[in-house]
Amino acid sequence: MKKLFHLRPKTPDRLALFQKKTERKFIRGGHGEKQAADLSDTWNMRSIGLMALWLLFVGAVGYQLFFSGALSVSRIEIDGANLLTQGEIEQLLHETMMGKHAGIVDRDNLLFLSERALAERIEMVSPLVRSIEIRKVFPGTLRVSLLERGHLTFWCSGDRCFLIDEAGVISEPAEHFGEDRVQHLFLRDESSKPASPGDQVADPAFLDFVRGLPQALAEQSDIRMTDTVYLPSKYADELRIESENGLVLLLSSSVPLEKTLNTLRIVREKAVSAEQSEKLVSVDLRVPSKAFYRLPDEPVTEVSAPESAMKSQSEE
Repeated sequence: MKKLFHLRPKTPDRLALFQKKTERKFIRGGHGEKQAADLSDTWNMRSIGLMALWLLFVGAVGYQLFFSGALSVSRIEIDGANLLTQGEIEQLLHETMMGKHAGIVDRDNLLFLSERALAERIEMVSPLVRSIEIRKVFPGTLRVSLLERGHLTFWCSGDRCFLIDEAGVISEPAEHFGEDRVQHLFLRDESSKPASPGDQVADPAFLDFVRGLPQALAEQSDIRMTDTVYLPSKYADELRIESENGLVLLLSSSVPLEKTLNTLRIVREKAVSAEQSEKLVSVDLRVPSKAFYRLPDEPVTEVSAPESAMKSQSEE
């Protein structure tokens, strides 16, 4: 009996060794898109959380740095103060650092504190401070090193007087005549030419000469001079001083002070008697090794001081 077999036609898919998986098609709005949206929302929430934490951290740090007072000056270390007391310097510093920057941050916050500006302000308000160096030490310390003035020198022209510094420059109008802890010396310009802060009215060498006069005259000649030195004009090397007893001395800064004092000694000890020495009206010492002195009701007399005599006086 004849059997009939029905063979299925072979298709490529059935004959393939590795059959291709049936592709899944996602329809818009389906389950897969919902998962992607959920994942995006999760990342957004995490980002917002991290941003919030970062803002909280920045805010906390900013508060500590700017508003909490953690970096405010709480300690001041001072070196070099002899005339000024610790309390005076601290008061000057605190008064300078009072208030706020733009009404927000304290002026004594070390982050915003300028050592240079603070030092310049202290030098301006305190005449006894010759120079000052300020260093910040975090979190809240100021280290202050200062050099004081042993005297105050003023430049007077007309009816105004100004404090002058060691370079001979006018720094400010004089308001510190009440400061009695140091010697005052007034340089009076007899030409009365106007002067203002920033003007240089004398050179340092001349100032050194003038400032050395009171002590040198007192120690070597027993003469107590007044606190005023009279000058014909700015930069003049000639000057006039007066003693407390009324003796007038005419000097020149171009003549060494030691030589000038030796010539004066010869006048007082050899040219005139001891009684006449007490009555001297004036002595002109502007010419090296010469002097022109005057006694009451007498003409000016010239006396020479030989170099040999000058040397012997110096050795004594």
